[in-house]
Amino acid sequence: MTYRLPTSVTILGARVPVLLRDDMEPTTFGEWHSGDLSISINMVCPDEHQRVVLIHEILHALDDFLDLGLSHKNIYGLSQAFFALIRANPDLIFYTVDGPEES
Repeated sequence: MTYRLPTSVTILGARVPVLLRDDMEPTTFGEWHSGDLSISINMVCPDEHQRVVLIHEILHALDDFLDLGLSHKNIYGLSQAFFALIRANPDLIFYTVDGPEES
């Protein structure tokens, strides 16, 4: 099954548009825009990279919403760790969304 980049994500109750853009600097892979509560992903990124960039930008949004004061280095490390966790444990996502199977 192939999944596409979502057009929006809900973060702590806020609907956040996810925009795939072709006008970003080549060295900028993604951006969290706190002013209009949106995430931009650079369309030059390969699909696999877009996935980790989306997680990275979601973490920036959470950091902003919760006033955590995380450094960019912290967010980078967390995004890499969450991406690896999700990839290695896809059933974890289904478990958290659907709950445990009935026995």
